[in-house]
Amino acid sequence: MKKVVDKRAALLSAALELFAENGFNASPTALIARRAGVASGTLFVYFKSKEELIRELFREVNQQFHALAWENFEELPIKERLLAALRQFLRYFLTHPKEFKFGEQYHFSPYFNSEPATS
Repeated sequence: MKKVVDKRAALLSAALELFAENGFNASPTALIARRAGVASGTLFVYFKSKEELIRELFREVNQQFHALAWENFEELPIKERLLAALRQFLRYFLTHPKEFKFGEQYHFSPYFNSEPATS
């Protein structure tokens, strides 16, 4: 089962790189798969569509961001908590430029305010 996780992680990593470099529209699924080192059809084993891949990548990046940005602030007074969080936000974005570019694209795309289709 480790190979499954590795391929999925490789696809998410490749997608992050390509979306940050080229944007959503200029990053076809075949190129994402090639960058991840997997066959083109493998992407669709893990994600139903490119849209699902984009949404899942956003969930993971957002989760990682929030885990780092809000850690260990519960005991601080509100003003210090806010300042500490802002410092963490800036530090995160400066040390994770691909995630920042991807997040910015996502927030200004139709994906941000639309619910994923349910089947």
